Amino acid sequence: MVGALRPEMTDIFAVQDDITGRIVGQLWDSRCGCNEPSAGSRKARAWNESRAYDLVLRATGPALGTGQWYQTNKELLERAIALDPQYSRARQEYAWLMVRGWAHRLDGEVEPPQPILENAIRSVELDPDDAFAHRTAAWATSLAINSTSSSTRRNSLSTSLPTAPRFSLS
Repeated sequence: MVGALRPEMTDIFAVQDDITGRIVGQLWDSRCGCNEPSAGSRKARAWNESRAYDLVLRATGPALGTGQWYQTNKELLERAIALDPQYSRARQEYAWLMVRGWAHRLDGEVEPPQPILENAIRSVELDPDDAFAHRTAAWATSLAINSTSSSTRRNSLSTSLPTAPRFSLS
């Protein structure tokens, strides 16, 4: 019985996932009288939102600054975005992680700036009041400007500056 309640303690996040999953499962079953909701329902959206939130929290813990840490957190944030594409914080954290990964060369190869910029801009579009989203968009724009050709720079500016409320291209 004790073995069933105490999973292997080699990975604290696996233990946390197990405990959280059991609690959420019990709460979910008691509130709606069902298991995981069917796709497309309002309950499914809430289910995905809570799972995406959990993934973002796991990915935004203390920064270890290693390649393995970077890859693990990048995968967690990609899963969060896949679960809830409208979740601004997931996109902002993903873009910010990629900016930091680019700056510190945490990935084996240099990240192309376009996906970073796209996620940063989408984050601002989803939540224009989020200061972190604007910070990330500014850094992503700077990254795109400094690492690409002049024609790509103009395109980056024309797509990113309209998301900044105090800037205009005219």
